[in-house]
Amino acid sequence: MRLLLPFIDDSTLFFAARVRSLLATTGHTVVTAHHSLETDYSGVTDRQIATVLPKGPDITTPSDFFRSSNPALSDYDAVVFCRPSRDLTALGRDKSFLSRRERPRLVAYLGGLDFTPEKGMRNRAMFDAVFLNSDRDAQIYRSLKIGRRDQFIGWGHPYYVLSPRRSLGENIYFFAQALSPATWASREFICRVLKAIARGNPNRKVFLKLRHLPGENDRHKHKEVFAYPDIVGPDGPANLHMTACSMSEAIEDAGIAITCTSTAAMETIGAGIPTMIYLDYIERYRDPLTGPMAAEFAGSDLITDTTRLLQLRAREPNPTWLQTRFRSHAAFISELEAAISQGRTPC
Repeated sequence: MRLLLPFIDDSTLFFAARVRSLLATTGHTVVTAHHSLETDYSGVTDRQIATVLPKGPDITTPSDFFRSSNPALSDYDAVVFCRPSRDLTALGRDKSFLSRRERPRLVAYLGGLDFTPEKGMRNRAMFDAVFLNSDRDAQIYRSLKIGRRDQFIGWGHPYYVLSPRRSLGENIYFFAQALSPATWASREFICRVLKAIARGNPNRKVFLKLRHLPGENDRHKHKEVFAYPDIVGPDGPANLHMTACSMSEAIEDAGIAITCTSTAAMETIGAGIPTMIYLDYIERYRDPLTGPMAAEFAGSDLITDTTRLLQLRAREPNPTWLQTRFRSHAAFISELEAAISQGRTPC
């Protein structure tokens, strides 16, 4: 099959790259597309694209690409995406497009950890297929009865895929999130914790993995108000570093993963990296994401306190919790193939 993976910002770029990597050995043709919007909005930089897609996107699509009148759409069996832009949403509601004999299936995933899932569900109710983050969420979606009657409903996210266990690296990574922690004081506290971990482990490198560099994506929907490079200060130990490397590079040499509320946790768990969810930072009561994150990881055995974090005493994820959210690589692929094949006329 021939699949189109459009991206419009850094979040959708990361998603497209992840799906492409999961489908690399399937024999399907996967086309990444930097899609232009009708406005001058740009949520992704050339540096980010080069970091995640070193050879660049396969194509660039103009702002009017996702129109039912565009014959180029029939070149694809599916458009796979996680954040429906306005033009994709309009296409999913276009009866002339939906009635065409030869057209791509529109396959929508949620964006990762979703703390307002019902809103995300309603924003994807018009597409040919929707994938929820867990079997429980899929059951909730069915109970709402908001999707099309012929809609394929599945669960399993490309970030929630279990990979074969492999040897771990030595480095310690903290994965930052744009909105959380929410205050300068809480982020300064995180920096002090990372400095303490670095000083306590002088033979290991500690990386603060940035979501983006200061000044990048200033018009992004999720704007980072307090950038870590402005906070960390000059007094850090020599083995504490900041990096804006790709997620795949971080996973490749990480020995321990730490985060507060980043979806990166799901990727590191899936990769078999000991992962610690830390929510005990100061002023956490001012952060609207800590409560939902705690609820999402309740029963996972991965939420840690400050003492355990400083000692790097990571725990294995609870198997029951793991099974309700993660799928095997093969199951992810087969479910996506089933969603595309349902009701499809071959191109």
